[in-house]
Amino acid sequence: MRFFLWVLVALSLGACRHGAEFEQICEAFRALQREPTLTAMDGAERTAFVEERLPGWWLYSHSEVVWDLVPDALPEARYVIFRTSAAEILGRDWRCSAMQALVPTLYWPTASYP
Repeated sequence: MRFFLWVLVALSLGACRHGAEFEQICEAFRALQREPTLTAMDGAERTAFVEERLPGWWLYSHSEVVWDLVPDALPEARYVIFRTSAAEILGRDWRCSAMQALVPTLYWPTASYP
């Protein structure tokens, strides 16, 4: 019984940590949405803005792995890919309206666009 409780606690903590990872990305997009110079930024500047707001622990996290899929996707598919992957990792629905609105406008100079 004690082992079972430890497993439940570990799974809960893992889901919370992953949830925090995805929330951090959403918060970066919210900050971009509030940025007064947003309309003057090009796609590469918007991408840099978002990525500069992601913490150091974010590297090699589940959310970073999913984020790495985004640049090569068609702009209109980026949010769906990210949201679907996040939901799969979290085991629940995940949404971020700021990301949905802005991720199609980002640009990665090194991406291999279709």
